[in-house]
Amino acid sequence: MESCRHLKGVFDSLDLEIMERALNSALRTLKAHHVMDARGEDDLRSFMGHKLTAIANVQGVSDAATLRGRLLREIPLPSSPDFPLRVLTEHQ
Repeated sequence: MESCRHLKGVFDSLDLEIMERALNSALRTLKAHHVMDARGEDDLRSFMGHKLTAIANVQGVSDAATLRGRLLREIPLPSSPDFPLRVLTEHQ
C-alpha cells in the first residue's frame, strides 16, 4: 500500500495491494460527493489509511469491496465534528 509502506512486514504484498484498492475506491466515493482541496484529500487519505489498517488488523484482509464497505462505515459523516477535514463542501 503506497500510503502505508511502513506496514510492509505486517501485511504481505497481496494484502497491501487489496488495502490500497479499498482505500482508493473509498476515497473516490467520498470525492464523488464532496469537493476537497489537495491538503484535505491528503488529510483524508491519511485518516482513512489509519482506519483501514485498524480494520485489517482486527478483521483481516478479505477483498477490496468488503474492506471498502467496512472503511466507509467507520468514517464519520462530513456533517459530524469528528470528520477529519477542515475544508469540505458538498457538491451542489
